[in-house]
Amino acid sequence: MDIKEFVQRVQPRKKRSRLIPFADQIRELKTQGYTDLQIRDWLAENSIEVSRETVRKFIKNRTETATKQASDMSTKTDDAHKETTNSNTSTAVERVELSQADKIRKKLEDQKRDADSKQFKHDKTGNI
Repeated sequence: MDIKEFVQRVQPRKKRSRLIPFADQIRELKTQGYTDLQIRDWLAENSIEVSRETVRKFIKNRTETATKQASDMSTKTDDAHKETTNSNTSTAVERVELSQADKIRKKLEDQKRDADSKQFKHDKTGNI
């Protein structure tokens, strides 16, 4: 069988993480300070056997996605805010969207600042 026949017969399988149904709970545990290993243990108790590295990558990918979405949202709300400011017609809906974007942006900045402060910074001598 050549590749053309195979491609015609078989559709590629989409990759879908087994952790997606638990994304909210994983995020909640992580924000409460649980480690990836502790989250992996919790997942094991829920019949999901994965490695600590899988949990780490899942959290990292979800954080990057949330950051990108928040950035996109803030860009959209900033544009909407500029339009309403220019025309002096600001509605309650646009104020709510801007408020939500600001909250998300602030939360992400706080999380990044916390993550940066928890990383170890060593020089070649081993001194901090």
